[in-house]
Amino acid sequence: MSFAGLSVIADGKILSKAASPAIAGTSGYHLLVVEGLSRTPAGEPFLSRCITVGGTHLHILCYPNGNNTDNAGFISLSIFLRKVATGTEEPVKAQVEFSFVDETEKQEPARIHASRVLEFQLWEETEEFHKFVRRDVLEKSKHFKDDSFTIRCDIVVLDPICVDTLASIVVPPSDMQRNFNDLLIAGEGADVTFQVGGETFAAHRCVLAARSTVFKAALFGHMKEGTSSAVVQIDDMDAAVFKAMLGFIYGDSLPVPRTDENEGEGVLLQHLLVAADRYDLRRLRAMCEKKLHIEVGTLTTILALAEQHDCVWLKKASYEFLRSPPNLRAVVETEGFEHLCSSCPTLMKDMLLGVLPPNYFTIRCDVIVVAGDVIPTTTSPFITVPPSDMQQNFTDLLVAGEGTDVVFQVGNEALAAHRCILAARSTVFRAALFGPMKKGTSPTVVQVDDMNGTVFKAMLGFIYGDTLPFPAADKNEGVLLQHLLVAVDRYDLRRLRLMCEKKLCEHIRVGTATTILALADLHHCDGLKKACYEFLRYPANLRAVVETEGFEHLCSSYPTLMKDMLLGVLPSK
Repeated sequence: MSFAGLSVIADGKILSKAASPAIAGTSGYHLLVVEGLSRTPAGEPFLSRCITVGGTHLHILCYPNGNNTDNAGFISLSIFLRKVATGTEEPVKAQVEFSFVDETEKQEPARIHASRVLEFQLWEETEEFHKFVRRDVLEKSKHFKDDSFTIRCDIVVLDPICVDTLASIVVPPSDMQRNFNDLLIAGEGADVTFQVGGETFAAHRCVLAARSTVFKAALFGHMKEGTSSAVVQIDDMDAAVFKAMLGFIYGDSLPVPRTDENEGEGVLLQHLLVAADRYDLRRLRAMCEKKLHIEVGTLTTILALAEQHDCVWLKKASYEFLRSPPNLRAVVETEGFEHLCSSCPTLMKDMLLGVLPPNYFTIRCDVIVVAGDVIPTTTSPFITVPPSDMQQNFTDLLVAGEGTDVVFQVGNEALAAHRCILAARSTVFRAALFGPMKKGTSPTVVQVDDMNGTVFKAMLGFIYGDTLPFPAADKNEGVLLQHLLVAVDRYDLRRLRLMCEKKLCEHIRVGTATTILALADLHHCDGLKKACYEFLRYPANLRAVVETEGFEHLCSSYPTLMKDMLLGVLPSK
């Protein structure tokens, strides 16, 4: 994908010395750098420099505080179409993706929104990205540095015939969490055992280390050596809590089971919050904070817990609950309040300041529910659970190379990896790595033939990070994608195969059509074949392809494909 220019917005104004706008082909990416967000006037949008892709002229509009009251608190993005290639006012269809770029020079975006096929009307804004990200979430994220952030916009202008074809290639949502959950349940390749409250739990060191800095320090330290599975005793924790924590580490969700007792889930969540703090699982801790039920019977316990573990927003939610006089009176009468006064005296001052009403008035509204269940709990609107960092955790583990137990020799490169992660993501790797190569104390060396080192690295990047890791500016992207499609079919990575298929549709040209068509036929990529046929339906394209050497090779090597191709390019009745 071609570079389509750079826009730098500083304090709400575009810098004239920013890189000049570039003219891209039918696809391109533009970088929008926003500096000094806190100093930017609210209300007015930033307007990027002109982006020329596929002959169309577009701008990115970025509203720092939402484009209207419904989107207040969000960073709103949209595309504004100024001019079309034909000079008419016909709508333009394009595939658009917005993402953050942590380091502009590396251009490795962390995906925020999936690609969308949009229709642009002349002089109108798109509405699909008006709730791109909450501003408070952005300001706490790794994408926000020194009051600045960078947004990348990928645009692929589509021919009308390509839109339906692209839509027919549906890339399923990530199955990474399910893959690792299945690995935990199956227990294959487990190399560490935990004894917790009379129960035994088998796990995988590298998965635990990728997700928790505390586990990483322990499991890649003194317990690293040894040929048999290490046994670790965990004290001061209930087995149900440890099991729930493992469920989060592998599945990235809050797996608290429903209990028969009404307060059972709340108690388990309190213990899980303590465990998450102990093992530095920040996302899980935030999930527990948000999920905890604040009511008269639990308030003092939760408030003491929030104080002990520095849960600022959970304390604030507790104070909000106590601002209601009936709630405050009821809490004061509980035994837990007396214990709170004696055990946390310094907390009392904060609590009193927290429940005193600010400088505003309150209107009381009495509501009587005559049907349905009454739920006397409070959930906190103050606590924001950060997005999943599971992909980043495993990508960091791959880059660091700690705890690797298998080495792949691909060409002249030696690439280290982790058996259990490969096995969790690929049935082919599972059959190979949990079979005869399972034994041994030193990393196994596996020779991989008929594959380029760059392609194997890209495949590993997907296995660990669940994204298509080719740099978009790579001129050889089309060739690499073809080799990657072959590799992923070999290792049964179905989601990545569909991602390659969809991306290869952008690379169908006169010089590549026959190669891509043969590849699609060999690997049963029906959507990609359909895209090739759509390209060849244009008489000019078909005539040009017939004149290539690749067409002669296609005729001689794939004679049965020729009939399908002719039927595919003939106009529908």
